[in-house]
Amino acid sequence: MQPALSPVRVRLSLQQRSLARAIASLRNEPKVRAGIRSRKLSDARGELQTHIMGVESEMAVCELYGVPVDAHASLRGDAGYDLEIAGLKVEVKCRRRPGYSFAMMDSLPMRADAGVLVYENDGEYLIHGVISREKFGRVADRVDYGYGDRLAAGPEYFSHWSSLVYRPDGWMCIPEQVALSLMRQGWTVEEKGNLWADSTWIFRRGSGEPPWCVNVDVLGP
Repeated sequence: MQPALSPVRVRLSLQQRSLARAIASLRNEPKVRAGIRSRKLSDARGELQTHIMGVESEMAVCELYGVPVDAHASLRGDAGYDLEIAGLKVEVKCRRRPGYSFAMMDSLPMRADAGVLVYENDGEYLIHGVISREKFGRVADRVDYGYGDRLAAGPEYFSHWSSLVYRPDGWMCIPEQVALSLMRQGWTVEEKGNLWADSTWIFRRGSGEPPWCVNVDVLGP
């Protein structure tokens, strides 16, 4: 039995949205003057709107993990990641509709340690889950949204958001809500598999019930 992911809803304050717009303008205006256009997945939004949604989604992720916002602005874009969380370099991708894939800007391997998939939903941001660089490399497909090939992975490959901040040590390798629930019910770990790769953990308890399995995407050193 594999637990379904429960996206975390984050609604930004007016102050946060004002700051996001200011950061987005700092990123957008130099590119507009230089004639650099974003490789958007849709033409339904303008350049500034695209940047605003990107910055707001990053701010929503920062709000969830309790990390500072990165206000960098450069014609060359970022260094392959948007944020640093728990010592990991993280790439944030935001899509308009739940179910859409996490899509990179090109067909090169992910440079960040992990990716976070976010959906924008009527002013709220739904933080769907995370994926490690290694797992992304295994499951990503090549797609073309009209701007050339890029790598993308569907939302079904993502793990609970807490796997980004918990380390492979006992229960902490499993999403917090799953681990606590199992412990309260008397379950113990029977098989952990390889802690340094995506694996299936098997749990049992003395009552002889069928095993309970959780797929884990382990991130971090």
